[in-house]
Amino acid sequence: SYVRAKQAANKVLISEEVHRRVTHRLLEEVRDAFWRAASYQRLIRRLRRLKRRTKNALLNSRRLSKSRQTYILNALTFERDLVEIKKTTQELKRDIVDANAKLASLINVKPTNPLQLVVGARSRTPLRLSSSSDEMVLDAIQLRSELRENLYQQRINSDEARAALLELLPGIQVYAGPNFSSNSFLLNNNWVSWGAKASWHLLKVFSYPATQKALEAESNVLKRQALALTMSVMTQVYVSVARYRHFQAELAAAAEYRSIQRRLLKHMRHGFAAKRASEQDLLREDLKAIVAEAKFDIASARLQSAFAKIQTSIGQDLHADVDLGRSISDISATLRRGWAK
Repeated sequence: SYVRAKQAANKVLISEEVHRRVTHRLLEEVRDAFWRAASYQRLIRRLRRLKRRTKNALLNSRRLSKSRQTYILNALTFERDLVEIKKTTQELKRDIVDANAKLASLINVKPTNPLQLVVGARSRTPLRLSSSSDEMVLDAIQLRSELRENLYQQRINSDEARAALLELLPGIQVYAGPNFSSNSFLLNNNWVSWGAKASWHLLKVFSYPATQKALEAESNVLKRQALALTMSVMTQVYVSVARYRHFQAELAAAAEYRSIQRRLLKHMRHGFAAKRASEQDLLREDLKAIVAEAKFDIASARLQSAFAKIQTSIGQDLHADVDLGRSISDISATLRRGWAK
């Protein structure tokens, strides 16, 4: 019974690890959906205006081209640029169009409910990795729920071997109690008896070698499974860090492109005011500036998602100190401190 109680305790710990794994995945998905939804809210109106302006500019360019009011090569070049901008707009919108509905399902509200997300200044909370890849791998080996679950399963298997051995011992039952008889011919009608009984299940003795081999085979499987899980966890950490580095460089490139496009648009407006640039050139650069803003916003959301993936691959418990009996503001502050770490 003591061994079975230890096995039941380990099964409880396994269920807690399953809960941790689900919670980590939920935190990752919420963070990814939140930042994509925030980008959607910031960009959707501008992308719609960009779509309308692109459509009107295309119609106007084709009208001028048909009426021979502009050089045909210039008109076609302008139309090609507008179509490329339109295509880029559709690609950017594809990454964020379903974010609101996904975030609503993750936080358990109706997808039709309007969500108003509050996003602070991104430059004030830069995402930095405070540990090297090797340090994060060591943390992941200690914290990942899959590896801890495997260790608990090995303990259960070890206890099962001990239980199988204990079942071979003979069972002993001690008894004692008073007795009474209504037979009047007896010398004593009341007496006390005691004794002991011993029993032995011989079938378990003969089946023990097969049970022992099965438990040894299961133990070997669990150990090899632990090795495979360790390699998988290491790969996930290195891949998540590589993705983070890639999106970090992508965000830096998007920020540089946005800065250049802003300066170019500023000079183009001055040139148009001085009649040194055409209205078509000004419109083209204005549309490209909006696309540059959208690319920067979406690159920032992708970096947030990559950062959340790193935390999931390590197995950090950002919610460990959360007390669900506290107010929402207290829970929010606790989670915020967890994210800051």
